[in-house]
Amino acid sequence: MSVDETRFQNLRNNHLRQHREALRDATSKFSPPIRLLALNWSLDQPVSTVHRICCDRIVHRGENHQNLQADTEGKMHEDVVWQFIANTEALSDNEVDACIEMDLTQNLEDALHRAVEGCVRVLGVQQPGPGDLAEALNIAKEYTTTVKKSSNKKGEKKTVPRYFGLLPEVNIEELVDKSLELVDDLSEESKAFWLALKKNGRVAKRPHVTIVHGKFAEKEHELWERCMSLHRLAVSPTFKFSLGSIIWNDRVMAATVENLAVDVPDDDTNAQEFVSTLPRHVQDRLHITIGTRNAQIPPVEAMAMVESLPTGNKVESVKLNGIVLHGRVKGLFS
Repeated sequence: MSVDETRFQNLRNNHLRQHREALRDATSKFSPPIRLLALNWSLDQPVSTVHRICCDRIVHRGENHQNLQADTEGKMHEDVVWQFIANTEALSDNEVDACIEMDLTQNLEDALHRAVEGCVRVLGVQQPGPGDLAEALNIAKEYTTTVKKSSNKKGEKKTVPRYFGLLPEVNIEELVDKSLELVDDLSEESKAFWLALKKNGRVAKRPHVTIVHGKFAEKEHELWERCMSLHRLAVSPTFKFSLGSIIWNDRVMAATVENLAVDVPDDDTNAQEFVSTLPRHVQDRLHITIGTRNAQIPPVEAMAMVESLPTGNKVESVKLNGIVLHGRVKGLFS
């Protein structure tokens, strides 16, 4: 294998800027000069949506990958996807010579057509016929990897989730922005608090509804085990719920969660049982922590604020009407 081939072997991941810079450096001295064309799957969906799509595709793909296969017990593949999402650095215009914007939500056929149309437009090559595209799709679908590496090290201890949470597919910052814009009498203090959360990066990167934390696994054993049953399914059922209000004080902001239900009523008996047996005190505390004023304020203060609402403790609030979100229950490790 030549030096250049070796360098390209190490450039398969390109979600980081340093990887793309290395690719540019590796091709800079080629003759004739090489121009870089990117197929850019920008992560412009809510992170939980990106995670769901990618993990479902890993499950559907089965073992047809060198080392990233679905781990239905420990869900280590889901943690790998979270790491990629968290570490990804967006592609900037000056990193490549041309770019084709892809759509993560499209299926394989539609994605191929989008990529081909982009290549035809940018490169000025002839448009392939329908038969050529169909043949390419068949080759891709029939591909089988000849190398298999276990994604789990032998004897590696399975990690128990730190807590279980419902992951709503929502851009929480955009939702709060739109909701607060509709409030005519929003105080200057409240406006400043929200602006500070955004400016200081204190808005939740992965908004979630905590169901039960590992520190209460023994005390709430039945709930923990029901969450674990959902977590271990190859493809978890989807739930729906409505947002009641956005509430905040001078330290923390949250959105209350109401009317939890199974998205597709006949979808899964485990999901139905989960909803029907969810204790009332758990239902009453469900919320999304939107953000805290600083890193010294623990997110659990949001739960205390939600639980204190019936006692009349003073908080600022905005009522939300008709906002329904969807998400899955996942075991989360951080």
